[in-house]
Amino acid sequence: MLASNSSLEARVTFMLQFHRVISPSVNRGFFSLPREIRDKIYIFAIPRGEWRITNIDEFEQENLTGGIGDPSGFYYPLSKDLVVLRANKQMRLEALPFAYRRTTFILDDLDDVIKLLVAIGQVGRDNIESLRFPWESRTDLEFTWKAGSPDSDESPLRLPVLHASRCVQLLRQCKRLKHLRLYFEEELVLSMKPDDFMADPGVKELSSLQGITRLEVWDLGDSSLEHCRTAKLLREKIESVKED
Repeated sequence: MLASNSSLEARVTFMLQFHRVISPSVNRGFFSLPREIRDKIYIFAIPRGEWRITNIDEFEQENLTGGIGDPSGFYYPLSKDLVVLRANKQMRLEALPFAYRRTTFILDDLDDVIKLLVAIGQVGRDNIESLRFPWESRTDLEFTWKAGSPDSDESPLRLPVLHASRCVQLLRQCKRLKHLRLYFEEELVLSMKPDDFMADPGVKELSSLQGITRLEVWDLGDSSLEHCRTAKLLREKIESVKED
């Protein structure tokens, strides 16, 4: 047991400020601490934060390609600001799960979710706890637009078909995923009968996810759809699914 939070904070400060010049003896001293204590130190050293894809081209060319070549996810560049992930390999190995658990991942659509969950590898999927993204697909929207009437200026509103199943397959591998915020086009949710919405193949697969303790359903304007019966049905369905 640790004597106090202040002693933990002091140790964390030492690690962050002097990790580049830690001598082998000090390094050995840290790793001789019980794992429970080291884990608590990592939690203090890693603040809660949010993660977004800031440059999709760079992400696809570097991060996604690198992730495919590193299925473990050990080398995925989650954050350059987390010093504890750059100290040495053993510290990275021990701290990386906490970095994923303390980060909320915010994506633009389910296509990006698929790319992220492939890129972060096994360690990322095993530890990610919070995700936010619109339940729509750019690829699906483009396909629908091209297949629509050439005289129409608007693409018909519909739930995604392409990639929905693959997205859910990867979400099922996220063993610690507890908090999910899904965004929908409000007009789509309000225009569909609740039974038709819940019977959609992608939504049915989504509703089978296990372990989600908190589902939020929002519109694309960043407002809650909790007042909508369809949103309530989806939340109740997903939150009621028990883990095997």
